[in-house]
Amino acid sequence: MPTNNCFNSNIPIELSKGGTNATSMSTSMGLVKYNGTSLVTSSTATLDASNRYVNTAQPAFSVKASLQNNVTGDGTAYTIIFATSTKDQASNFSSTTFTAPVSGFYLLTAWIALYGFNSTSYYGTVSLNVNAATVTAAQGHLGGDLQLNYYWYVPLSIVTYMAATNTATVSTTITGSTKTIAVAAGSTFNGVLLT
Repeated sequence: MPTNNCFNSNIPIELSKGGTNATSMSTSMGLVKYNGTSLVTSSTATLDASNRYVNTAQPAFSVKASLQNNVTGDGTAYTIIFATSTKDQASNFSSTTFTAPVSGFYLLTAWIALYGFNSTSYYGTVSLNVNAATVTAAQGHLGGDLQLNYYWYVPLSIVTYMAATNTATVSTTITGSTKTIAVAAGSTFNGVLLT
């Protein structure tokens, strides 16, 4: 029968016996986690007043491209630059590249608009790449008779496993004779760690 640890005492109940190893706990919206030695509250993972889970350390990003003129059209593979960050939670995105901070399954999406096609623009791809390998792509037979004011809108999405330090980018290649293809301003790239 225990004599030192009870609910009416200031002596902590040990972790090995199902306790918190603390003499008291305050009421808060924070979550309690085990750090390898003791139970601590989390400063980034919380429950709000309506019991909604919030985690400001969860890797997530949403970025937009500025206009990029004459980047492909002659078969050149071009990695799209996303100059404007709407949100880069946990700071894992830089210019063209998202770098996974931890291993897990990630949702990656992109919406890319291209224009500047001409009579030699016969075939094109837009790809989501992990470690420079295509994980999903849109391909189009562009017909070779598209006008310069024609836009090709390409939506892409995938749930894919990424190991820590793996990278993700978006690229495009349009065949033809000259670099006339532009990436439209407002094209987007987004991602979030799911689990």
